[in-house]
Amino acid sequence: MKKYTFIVVACALILAVTIVAVAQQDTATRGQGFQRNREAQQKAIADLEAGIAKLKAMQEQSAQAMGNRESFQNMSEEERTKLQESFAQRREQQTQVMQTLENSLAILGGGRALRTQQRESAAALQAIKDIAVEEKATKTADAIQKMMDENQKKFEARLTALGMDPNASFGGGRGTGQRRQGQSGQ
Repeated sequence: MKKYTFIVVACALILAVTIVAVAQQDTATRGQGFQRNREAQQKAIADLEAGIAKLKAMQEQSAQAMGNRESFQNMSEEERTKLQESFAQRREQQTQVMQTLENSLAILGGGRALRTQQRESAAALQAIKDIAVEEKATKTADAIQKMMDENQKKFEARLTALGMDPNASFGGGRGTGQRRQGQSGQ
């Protein structure tokens, strides 16, 4: 029960901080993509609010289910199975809602966190690949390159699914130079 409360409170705090960040970003943002970004952010905020509402409803539903049930030990085997299935179903729904919340937060952040994570992951793999090349372990280097390529495809697919341009830089172009450096060694 405390776990659900913690999740709902954490999501509410994230939503509050996000709304403040979006409001600050609105005043600083200029240019052609302003309206499009604003609409995407408004949709993401609405998705966050809906997700939090779903989590609250799941928490209340769980509390009611536990309040209406007698002790687990006193239940028949069939009742236990049904209860376990309902818990598994709620966990699955909760996971889906949390994924939606993560996607909404990624949209609000403009993909910065995703791009940073991808860049750091690629840099780490590139360092390992460089060591493999230096040691003339060509099979290892090829396997690492294959892993890097697959990670890049997954990253681009996720950005595309979120409605973002996988090739766009962020932060006034700061990411562009770093991305070129990371790709020059490949």
